[in-house]
Amino acid sequence: MERLKEKIITMLREAPERPLKMKDIARGLGIDDDTRPDLKAAVKELVEVGELVQTRGRRFGVPEHMNLVVGTLIGHPDGYGFVRPLPRPGQVNLPDIFVGGTDMAGSMHGDKVVVRVAGRLTTQRLRGKIIRVLERAHQKIVGVYEKGRNFGFVVPMDHRISQHIYVKFDDSLDAQPQHIVVAEITEYPSYHRNPEGKIIEVLGLRGERGLDTEMLIRKHGLPSEFPPTVISAAEELPREVPDAEIRARTDLRNLPMVTIDPPDAKDFDDAVSLEMTNRGNYLLGVHIADVSYYVEAGEAIDDEAYSRATSIYLEDRVLPMLPERLSNDLCSLREKEDRLAMSVTMEIDPKGKIIDYKIFDSVIRVGHRMTYDDAFALLQKDPETTGKFEDFAETLRAMNKLAQTLRARRMARGSLDFNFPEARAIFDHEGEVVDIVLRKHNAAHELIEDFMLTANETVARHVATCEAPMMYRIHEQPDLEKMSAFREFIASLGYRLSEKDSLTPHGLQKISQQVRGTAEESLINYLMLRSLKEARYSAENAGHFGLASECYTHFTSPIRRYPDLIVHRIVRALRKGAAVVKEEYAEQLAYMAEHCSLREREAMEAERESLQTKQLMFMSDKLGDVFKGRITGVHSYGLFVEIVDYLVEGLIHISALDDDYYAYIEERHCLLGENTGKSFRLGDEISVQVVRVDIEKRRMDFVLANGETEKLEKQEPKKGKHARSTAAGTQKTRPGRRSKRGRRGGSTR
Repeated sequence: MERLKEKIITMLREAPERPLKMKDIARGLGIDDDTRPDLKAAVKELVEVGELVQTRGRRFGVPEHMNLVVGTLIGHPDGYGFVRPLPRPGQVNLPDIFVGGTDMAGSMHGDKVVVRVAGRLTTQRLRGKIIRVLERAHQKIVGVYEKGRNFGFVVPMDHRISQHIYVKFDDSLDAQPQHIVVAEITEYPSYHRNPEGKIIEVLGLRGERGLDTEMLIRKHGLPSEFPPTVISAAEELPREVPDAEIRARTDLRNLPMVTIDPPDAKDFDDAVSLEMTNRGNYLLGVHIADVSYYVEAGEAIDDEAYSRATSIYLEDRVLPMLPERLSNDLCSLREKEDRLAMSVTMEIDPKGKIIDYKIFDSVIRVGHRMTYDDAFALLQKDPETTGKFEDFAETLRAMNKLAQTLRARRMARGSLDFNFPEARAIFDHEGEVVDIVLRKHNAAHELIEDFMLTANETVARHVATCEAPMMYRIHEQPDLEKMSAFREFIASLGYRLSEKDSLTPHGLQKISQQVRGTAEESLINYLMLRSLKEARYSAENAGHFGLASECYTHFTSPIRRYPDLIVHRIVRALRKGAAVVKEEYAEQLAYMAEHCSLREREAMEAERESLQTKQLMFMSDKLGDVFKGRITGVHSYGLFVEIVDYLVEGLIHISALDDDYYAYIEERHCLLGENTGKSFRLGDEISVQVVRVDIEKRRMDFVLANGETEKLEKQEPKKGKHARSTAAGTQKTRPGRRSKRGRRGGSTR
């Protein structure tokens, strides 16, 4: 069916003259009467998902030939929205399309929609009208319950959903005003009518402690509990592994190996070992928990794991992909316990070149469970830590030497390395946020990262060489338009990057090396990261741009990532031949890759929101306090500033800059005072005072700290194209003006 769909799309994409009737499609594809039902079913499915559009004359065409765009609606609290086009051939670099409130056609934030382009709102902004909702994003809404005279209604906590959900009193579940509830939508909105629903859960009273995480879980539809059938299936798994299974595996229980993880980790995916060969080469072992032995494809546990696709690490809890009996017990490579693994051993010469490798099933026994701090202290030859891990100290230092060699080899080919600090919330025994700390990577983190990257590449090349279907981790070449904007900005700082170099890892790496140790290092690397595409899973190998790798996959974390579990199964099936892998996976890998990529993005969004909420809780009692910040976003409506010590972001609204009229110069990422010449530029460090924290809206407002404006030096605009105040990228901004543009981030690994 999938191949038939591909043929249909290709045919209609190559027939731009007009949409075709069903009989024309059948004739063009050589489909006879016997297979006509399959054709009709395929076309119907393609219409339902928006790959094809059906006209009133029962003709079919691809959206890009019909002035139509398929995309995701990003709602605005004022009732209008923007459709963000989904990537499609023939729709290259389309900007977001503005949709007015009267043209929303009953759609809601997050819905997948078809929009007809109706013209231009500005020279850079398209205007459109939604003609169809393809897929609803929300079946349930988390919100605040309120009572009217004749009915109740739920005000969504996500302010991008502008419609209130009407609820009959009989369907209110006895909710009272200011209760946080979950409402199930029974009737979606239309042009003249709000959505209707019924309350299915009352979470608690607005503002109660701990309610934020419960709201986040419901809002994102995260799976918090495992179904009883899955729990039962996990509990029934035997703890003892049959002797026949042990004998069929390579016994590595006497091989010294360690796990290195965060102090609070319980799901230990990977262990590492190192030996030296008679030829003076390294024999690196990466031993990964053999989840595929316990989780069989198509069983209840597997179905649930696929649905989740990833573990989700919120600030105050983990939502695991697998039940705890598996993730924290049977599969976890715990210290001093026998465990089943899939091992990759790689013989590596002193220059970091892989001479030979083996991938095999094993039984292992981890000698030590180390934290990253333990490992780093051991590398620093801390006496106490060395005494604790005396039998592994020299091996770990040899590992570090190998890791540095592997990293240098990877960097030589152009790999990009963004080492940004990560913020984490610290809680007291009652669950209150008492601190936000920044965690930076050290040599121990880099050691494990380099070993895992090496194992992932080895496995990917192994499967690719056998020409078998594979779940790849890809990172595509950057978008030229985004890179042009990046090049233009760094040029204003004195750094030169050609168009050709901006599309190569080596070229971007050169810029990272040039800015190392400078005041703008963090800013330029941050903007570079935002200019890159997000890494994703794919059944087609497109290489990995960020790692400068021709072939890459995820293999090393099957306890917390479903794609890794798929790769384990493919590796095992490949032992029977590539034909076996093709038979089992060829038809479904593309869909599975798309599903896992989507779930990963959803998990990342939930994790970011969880951290942001806890950061704002921490800041909520600091009104009036002054902090050192860095400008992370410049817009016509104000400045986004990140507090350096806590990595939490807030807004200085343009109305708070009342000492001058400021012009927004988009191409230079700055606000420039018309009379004073003061400049606020992306990356500038300024001191800010906290004036408002709104946890529900996830928003914090700043003003400039007293004396900050006096410290700003008068900066004359540069001569040349960057100084044209009447250019298209410049807007004169008076206090109170707002922009509709949003901000996006990304992940490359």
